[in-house]
Amino acid sequence: MPAIEFLKYRGVNTDEIPNIDLYMDQVLTFFDEFFGIFRRDQKENILTKAMINNYVKSNTIEKPMKKKYNKDQLKKLIMIYQIKQVMAINDIQALFDQVERLHLTTAELYDRFLKAEQASYGHLAEQYSHLLPEEAEGEELINTILSLTSQACAQKRLAEKLLDHLNSSQA
Repeated sequence: MPAIEFLKYRGVNTDEIPNIDLYMDQVLTFFDEFFGIFRRDQKENILTKAMINNYVKSNTIEKPMKKKYNKDQLKKLIMIYQIKQVMAINDIQALFDQVERLHLTTAELYDRFLKAEQASYGHLAEQYSHLLPEEAEGEELINTILSLTSQACAQKRLAEKLLDHLNSSQA
């Protein structure tokens, strides 16, 4: 698979999330199917039982009913899976707390998240789809890596500062 194949990713649409509640093993299978494209190593776990249990223990997602996870919990897990690449779990919890304070539903938050995710991956695909390994030069790849990591750091810091501002304005 080409190195940038994942740029075709456009999120998990609401209609792709099962309408039935899922047991833990089914949740893990669901994540493997939809997010396997992000693996850097085939042995890498996309999500583990321990991770999900930690999210439940920290109240980042609600406790499953009769060991089954509903559609809203899956939406939160999807958002956590993606956002945790940038934000600490306590920041994600703070974000979810602010969403709740603003009386947004999980469905509304997920729709906003999905639109942002689709726009981000679409923008990256437009900018970087020319970087196929057989076409890109080493120096071009190094410069792109440096640019992307610098942008990611700056955007992460901005997201954290905005969340801090949101939290302090509600104190």
